[in-house]
Amino acid sequence: MPVYIYACNAGNTEGASGGEPFAQKVADLLPNSSVYAPDSFGWFSENGFAGIYDKSNGTNEPDYSKPGSWVKYERQSEQ
Repeated sequence: MPVYIYACNAGNTEGASGGEPFAQKVADLLPNSSVYAPDSFGWFSENGFAGIYDKSNGTNEPDYSKPGSWVKYERQSEQ
């Protein structure tokens, strides 16, 4: 069963606690599941659009020239 985490940078290894992204920690708890999480910031518009983009320099707005992506994680360790 696929699981999508709609949280900014949940699939980003840079700055992750213990060097492991939050999404990988979730995937390690869920057998037989794939966990998908963004490697950048999630942006949501009033019309329901959801996108993944870096922030524009010095603003709190998306930089559409720097798209992020969904990263797939699967269970790696035996619990």
